[in-house]
Amino acid sequence: MSESYNRKVESPMVTATKNRMKGFQETEKPVVLVPQLDRCRVCVTIVGTTPLLTNRIPDDAIPPKPPKGTKSQPKRQPKPEKTPEEVYEQSRYIIDTKHDGFPLIAIKGAMMRATQQVEAEAKKSIFNMTTLLPMFHIVPSDTHPDYYPLKYKTRTHAKHWGRCNNAPGKPLVRLHRAQYNHWEIDATIEFNGGMLATEDILNLLTIAGTVGLGCWRPEKGGTYGQFTVRVGKSNGKKS
Repeated sequence: MSESYNRKVESPMVTATKNRMKGFQETEKPVVLVPQLDRCRVCVTIVGTTPLLTNRIPDDAIPPKPPKGTKSQPKRQPKPEKTPEEVYEQSRYIIDTKHDGFPLIAIKGAMMRATQQVEAEAKKSIFNMTTLLPMFHIVPSDTHPDYYPLKYKTRTHAKHWGRCNNAPGKPLVRLHRAQYNHWEIDATIEFNGGMLATEDILNLLTIAGTVGLGCWRPEKGGTYGQFTVRVGKSNGKKS
């Protein structure tokens, strides 16, 4: 058996890569491929044009996890019936005894669903729910990590007939929810200024105003939760 047969043969690709890296270390300077993150912020006020309905999922609605080592779900005990006033109180996002709130994730969700309208107008646009998701986020407030304080003139106990989760075939039931009239939310949006301009965020939020927030919004066939946008401070770039 010859010596050349026993010698380990290196593939041409590996040899070329080693030679390139050797020359790169000796002569070339590293090329920056990832642009620097440009953190920009814009402060806005979401001004409701139609009343806002909320329906917070109560904590006891989530079924308990099965004990470790068991595959079957434990039998759910029947829940005591709640009074209409209790259901109404549970529908609120309460920050403290004096302030009601609204979830940040719902605002971003409306903006993400607004991208579907952008995609319909420009099919070749880079804006879609996948690419846009990490480009911006809603900055939490100092009062609550998940809710923005909700400013409103009046809050009423709304009573409507409807189906739970709009499930077809289910009987109509009486729904009790909190309704906020003449409402506003101060929000701060942080975004990547290298990918988006301030106008992109404002336009997206304005379109989200036609999608709506909360229950029975236009997206769900209703009229509630529509809004316009009032612009505050911004350190972002203009297009």
